[in-house]
Amino acid sequence: MKLIGKKTTVLILAAVLLLSGGFLRGQVIVVKNNDLQLPVMFENEVITNNFIVSNASDQSVEVTGVRPTCGCTFARAETDVIPPHGLTRIIFGYHANSQPGSVSKKILLSAGTNQVYLGFTATVRSIFSFDRYNVEFRNVDRTNAKVLSAEVVVTPSDSCADVAVDSLNCSSTNVKAVWTWDKKTRLVNFKVTVDTAKYAGNNIRENVGFNMTCGGISRQFNIPVFVTFK
Repeated sequence: MKLIGKKTTVLILAAVLLLSGGFLRGQVIVVKNNDLQLPVMFENEVITNNFIVSNASDQSVEVTGVRPTCGCTFARAETDVIPPHGLTRIIFGYHANSQPGSVSKKILLSAGTNQVYLGFTATVRSIFSFDRYNVEFRNVDRTNAKVLSAEVVVTPSDSCADVAVDSLNCSSTNVKAVWTWDKKTRLVNFKVTVDTAKYAGNNIRENVGFNMTCGGISRQFNIPVFVTFK
């Protein structure tokens, strides 16, 4: 009986491996739009998007896992198998929290022998936008003491069908504040007044506090009030 040579054995083994799983040609996934920048969104808003994933190998690749790194993100693969040189989408949604600012999140994608993190960044805005965050009067003439007034305008997000303000309070009886909600202009207006005649000190530091509600979302705010005299 003639023995099979070493060279022939290697060729047979290579053919078997190629047919049984393609170990000679790696399964490679490529993400075309990683590190996504989502549109600006409001707190508690949900936004959806997707990553495009391609299979750069000559064989099908199975998607075995799509795992967001936080509970605020949900994701799934459009298909469980990516065909050779084919595409699929990883569809995800992000539920913004109640803390405005910039956030970055990750989704771990497992496909074939590959693992890759899909990343996105979102800028979250407060559901209430203020045109100013304090009321300040400078160089007020002490000899001509009077009642000073200023306005603070708040713009709620488009999702607010109605806005309510409660628990409105001022830190001093010499400071007063009233609010109005104009459905036509969709603006909340606070008028703050300060009776400077009743203060003997050089500077005035007071505060206006309130609770503002839009739908089921309620937020507490404070407007510092400053007056400096000449």
